[in-house]
Amino acid sequence: MALPTATTAVSIASLTLLSFCGWGPGAGVRGPQDGPPPRWETGGQWETGVEEWDTEAEEWDTDSEFDTDADSDSDTDIDSDTDIDTGPSVPTTGVVRSDIIASAVAVSESNTCVITDDEVTCWGDDRFEMVSGVPTAAVHDLTLGWDFGCAIETANDAVVCWGDDTFGITANAPSGAFATVSAGTAHACATTAAGTVTCWGSNAFDKATPPTDLPLFNASAGDQHSCALTADGDRQCWGDSGSWATFREGTFATVDAGQSESCMQDNTGFVPAVACDGAIADAGPITAEQFDLGRNGVLCSVFNGEISCLGTTVTPPTGSDGDLFIEVAVGQSHYCARTGLGAVTCWGTSERGALGLPTAD
Repeated sequence: MALPTATTAVSIASLTLLSFCGWGPGAGVRGPQDGPPPRWETGGQWETGVEEWDTEAEEWDTDSEFDTDADSDSDTDIDSDTDIDTGPSVPTTGVVRSDIIASAVAVSESNTCVITDDEVTCWGDDRFEMVSGVPTAAVHDLTLGWDFGCAIETANDAVVCWGDDTFGITANAPSGAFATVSAGTAHACATTAAGTVTCWGSNAFDKATPPTDLPLFNASAGDQHSCALTADGDRQCWGDSGSWATFREGTFATVDAGQSESCMQDNTGFVPAVACDGAIADAGPITAEQFDLGRNGVLCSVFNGEISCLGTTVTPPTGSDGDLFIEVAVGQSHYCARTGLGAVTCWGTSERGALGLPTAD
């Protein structure tokens, strides 16, 4: 779900104009959405019961067992009948700043990864070698899924993935040269410079089966759906149609598919604006130079160097010493951002070390 950074010069006067028009980060704010995502049940309906999130427990009980049945297209992505013992964990809460210098940052439910000196560095949960199994070649376009990560090798533009291979994410990474790659919950999509989209992994709801009748660019993999843009900036989505029930039209520069919603950035006006549909259809348009829509339903954006978030009560930090933020990434219960000089700051709550930052060598 990671997006490329779109930096646009914007005046304070333009922001004032948007505020006068009733737009802005305060519009359509939902209640807190922190905690694990809803579980997809066998009958194809979201479970309506509330799953308790115990941050004091020494064990993270996800109530999840991945479905390894070969008939995964018709089965669910996650079977909620059996608990997984993930081992002991120590909750960390707060704001953590580091002097590590990164050119990109990505977060998942229990991992954080950055690109430093063109190489991937990760910390947090290493059950699936998410930390120890990172690629060693120079990469770009970093993205993280549930328990896996993908990037594009700089030398040959090949997609490389690591981590949990339950759905064949690492084994079935496509061959060839790609411009972008995006990781969803249990599938991923990569796009060539010519506009060919290839998706792999879980294909529930045909979310890994993109249209082939027209070129598509900057594909984004979400939870149960995927989206991409045409050359003219029109959005195309596939997978669970409930994820874009209130479909917005427009000319967009980027699209980000989330859990049950999608957000798009429009750069055609005086200021870049982000509008959403699905579960957060009324949360915009908001002014944003860069944004990230998490699988937890939280939308965070960067404007004029500061971060705003919708759908959470966690307050993001401010830039320090004149080094303002240019990129934000949303995880499950923790968040990270990168400044113009590359400094990384993370905040929120993490149970398995995903919030803890290494220091620069």
